[in-house]
Amino acid sequence: MGSRFRRARFVVRKAIRRIAYAKGSPASIAGGAALGIFIGLTPTMGFQMIPAAFFAAVLRVNVVAAVLAVWITNPVTAAPIYYFEYFVGKLLLPFEPGSTAVEDIKRLAERISEVSVSDLWRTMAAAAAAFAELGWDVIVRLLLGSFTCAAVGAALTYPATYLTVRYVRRRREARTMRRADVRLERLDAAGLVRAPEGERAAAPSEAGVGGIERAPEPAQPPRVVPLPLGGAEGADERRRNESGA
Repeated sequence: MGSRFRRARFVVRKAIRRIAYAKGSPASIAGGAALGIFIGLTPTMGFQMIPAAFFAAVLRVNVVAAVLAVWITNPVTAAPIYYFEYFVGKLLLPFEPGSTAVEDIKRLAERISEVSVSDLWRTMAAAAAAFAELGWDVIVRLLLGSFTCAAVGAALTYPATYLTVRYVRRRREARTMRRADVRLERLDAAGLVRAPEGERAAAPSEAGVGGIERAPEPAQPPRVVPLPLGGAEGADERRRNESGA
């Protein structure tokens, strides 16, 4: 059980990292994650990726985030999640004491926890049989609790994922800029990269003397340079200049 829990924790952490670094806008990724959480918290384990991918494409949210988020319910976490959802449904729709629902839910949780990818058909058939043995009074409460928890989970997942994706992306951009600055400093210290001479000469004049900033000099108007004239007009102009001298 401990090895399965460590494996599930590793898979969940990897899925969260994949969601945070997925391509797309933060709103699209958050929408996909919220959709995946909603579907994952409903009793759809075994085929949950199919509706997640379908509705993500229909709603135009991130498909990768939706498919990864449904694995909040897996062979390790499904049992306690469904068990909790049943009690939520029981609180919303109580029934008479003396029912064997608790034992039936425990049996269902055991069957769900035994679902194996290597023997998916047999294990899922056993889980479906345990689900059918619950009876309609328990099934209704389980569905009511699961959809209630799914709605709350999706409502909390969207803002949390949106803020997390923005934070991760800004942190990655800042880290990339710091690395670029460090590389430029190292290259400059090694003499491999130097600023142009014009920029270096202009830097002290802009700062001024003694660290006092100087106002920029006003732009000078362009100087008009007379061009030599050719032909008869040029000869007359030269004669006038010589006679005046």
